[in-house]
Amino acid sequence: MSIQQTLVLGLGRTGLSVVAYALARGQTVYIYDDDRRSIQACCERYPQVMVWSESLPMTPATVVVASPGVADQHPLIQRARAAERPVINDMEWFVRAAAAPIIAITGTNGKSTVTTLVGQCLQAAGWQVAVGGNIGTPVLELLSMTPDYYVLEVSSFQLDRCPSWRAHIACFLNITPDHLDRYQDFEAYVKSKHRIFQHCQYAVINRDDPAITATAGQVIDFGLSAPAGQSFGICTSTDRYWLSRGPVPIMPVDEVKLLGDHQWANILAVLAIGDTLGIAHQSMRQTIGAFTGLAHRCQRVGHYRGVDWINDSKATNVAAACATITGLSRQYSSIIWIAGGQAKTDDWAPLIEIVVHAPIEHLLVFGQAAEVLANVFRPYLPVHRVEDMSQAVEQAAVFARPAGAVLLAPACASFDMYCNFEKRGEQFAQVVEALSS
Repeated sequence: MSIQQTLVLGLGRTGLSVVAYALARGQTVYIYDDDRRSIQACCERYPQVMVWSESLPMTPATVVVASPGVADQHPLIQRARAAERPVINDMEWFVRAAAAPIIAITGTNGKSTVTTLVGQCLQAAGWQVAVGGNIGTPVLELLSMTPDYYVLEVSSFQLDRCPSWRAHIACFLNITPDHLDRYQDFEAYVKSKHRIFQHCQYAVINRDDPAITATAGQVIDFGLSAPAGQSFGICTSTDRYWLSRGPVPIMPVDEVKLLGDHQWANILAVLAIGDTLGIAHQSMRQTIGAFTGLAHRCQRVGHYRGVDWINDSKATNVAAACATITGLSRQYSSIIWIAGGQAKTDDWAPLIEIVVHAPIEHLLVFGQAAEVLANVFRPYLPVHRVEDMSQAVEQAAVFARPAGAVLLAPACASFDMYCNFEKRGEQFAQVVEALSS
């Protein structure tokens, strides 16, 4: 690598992986983070780095490697671009160095589930696989492995600063408004996501989402309708609904352990990717049938007095909450919904449209968005404000009816009360466990 001076901007797990990678290649490494504690921790771990200061020039040898969470409006990114210095990310270095084919999955919702399952299907078929990206292991750490395939969850932020992006298979699951604090409008967000198809050989797309169009590669589509030709979808055979490729049944939907029929689309994407790679359908059926889901993603965390308690803390936006509620509405006749946190939008219309047709009997709201949510949904169902998760669970237990469900689907970010959605989901699960013990 010809770059002699690297400025690493953002020192979370991804940023630290960039520091390690650059140092291992003999580069001069400068670091910066808006949090001084992160700078101190990095210096203690890597004493050879230098802290960037305003007095330092952006020389022709400088490249800025920015973490995905750092917005383009950051002063150092603005300064670098004014000096016509490249601003890239860890993904750019990864794709330049990756020696194995890349399977990449993006979308507003469902990325982690599909990425994990594709990795498991490949492993079950005997392939060596490295799984990471926006989920789990930073991509530069994957370069220490020698896999047959890289399976990556990819965000729009990662695609934005990766001009050399390429993938063997690129899968685009769905697209709904999100991250509009980082993009000019929804169209800009859609355009960013579509970069996943750049230089791909196979494009796997959701035909039910009109905003998604393949711009490169051989197209394989999936959707919840009956599949035509070699597409993937749902058909009826022997009085059961089957996930199918064209007219060929692969596995009955009742073998899928993931809650909600919105997960069927995710499974169809996995089947489409696996089929493209030549994995036997029976092998994928066994792997998928054994998969019980990822934590905090429509995960059943308890059964108390005949009621299922479902943790979907990862539903941090309106679209994710819509998908979950729609998917569970066909399974439960009574749902107590817990929502709230830090709102990411002021457009609740899509969720209202779902809620009025769903079997939601009560809504419990908490956090920064509690008042807004109460005002928005009170015309449609009983709404109750609670102070915290413990009170939400206690109140939900009062309202819940046997054979029903209590659903945590916040439709909001967690940062008003928690450091991330995982901590929020963990507390929900802990309070439910204490309630039922």
